[in-house]
Amino acid sequence: MGQTGAGRSPALALNSATRGATSSDSLGPTDWLLIAVLTFDDADAKSIASTTKAASPGGARLEPEPWFPPDVQALLRSKARPLDASAFFKPPLLHGRLVYLEGTSIFVLSHYTM
Repeated sequence: MGQTGAGRSPALALNSATRGATSSDSLGPTDWLLIAVLTFDDADAKSIASTTKAASPGGARLEPEPWFPPDVQALLRSKARPLDASAFFKPPLLHGRLVYLEGTSIFVLSHYTM
């Protein structure tokens, strides 16, 4: 991950899980999901939030994960601003969502294979 601000890397918490099942019609047994909670320094967070375009309506809602810190879970329910996640897509993770938690320096990124 690249450096931010005065040479500091963003804080990162992440989890991955298999999404598909052999009985699934849309997702295969090898499809998977990566969810990351990214905390940047304030200047970088403001820059990302102000230069990333908004997501299409209804396209970026994220539900809190049980492993998210309690403050992130609460903010996802009340202060989430969906942003276009396409700048973060890298094969094989070509689908997903990005949410900025307004008033913080925290972003939640959810990417998946399909």
